[in-house]
Amino acid sequence: MIETQSAYRPRHDRSLVSKDAAVHSRARPRALVVADDPFVSRPLTSYLERGGFETAGAIAAEGALSEIGRVRPHVVLLHMAERESETLALCREVRAAVSTPIIVCSTSHDIAQLVDALGAGADDHFVLPLSTPEFLARVRAVIRRARRAVAGPPADRLVAGDIEVRPYEYRAYRGGRLLNLSPTEFRLLTAFVRDSGRTLSHGKLLARACGAEYADSGAMLRIYVRRLRTRLGDAALITSVRGEGYRLLSTGPAVASAA
Repeated sequence: MIETQSAYRPRHDRSLVSKDAAVHSRARPRALVVADDPFVSRPLTSYLERGGFETAGAIAAEGALSEIGRVRPHVVLLHMAERESETLALCREVRAAVSTPIIVCSTSHDIAQLVDALGAGADDHFVLPLSTPEFLARVRAVIRRARRAVAGPPADRLVAGDIEVRPYEYRAYRGGRLLNLSPTEFRLLTAFVRDSGRTLSHGKLLARACGAEYADSGAMLRIYVRRLRTRLGDAALITSVRGEGYRLLSTGPAVASAA
């Protein structure tokens, strides 16, 4: 288990280094761990490194943004400090600055904390302790989802009304205005635009935006839809279809095109 107490002692178990570590041997993924407690940051860093990651660390908000600029991590892990408001504020700062996936880690099972973390821009929320294989698998899953969004579909552009998504560029626009979206928000908008005018089930939207393992997380979807409505500047664009899901309303059908 990933320990978060002072009794932490590293365990040397070669089985924890999965095949993914070999896959990333040429270009190892980078992770930034932001925590003000060394008994949290040390084990997280240790398991990430043994899982094939290059790691860097920052103490809470001190230097976190500068480290992100220096390291250019594939994922940022924020530990929820005793003063939750400070962690949430930092999460919002990071999200406003970059589209890098953010994972908030804590020891609380409180659903309100999950809601607050996602609302602040996090892409996932880990409740520690987790077994090391699960921890590494979930971190990699967050990174994979972000990479799939960057890779995008064959079309260079998806257009629905005045909304334009450019998957290869990882950018989205509304009325020509660049939208500041998190990776999860970008995937969710891409799903809506691709099937503009059609009702998409909760499970399908969650699978496309967050991964199949989150297909039953209705509360998470409601948070992301609310945030996406805010980003678009018009809550009426995404309508809720009772008992079915959500639908993106637009002035015309979705159009896929190559540049």
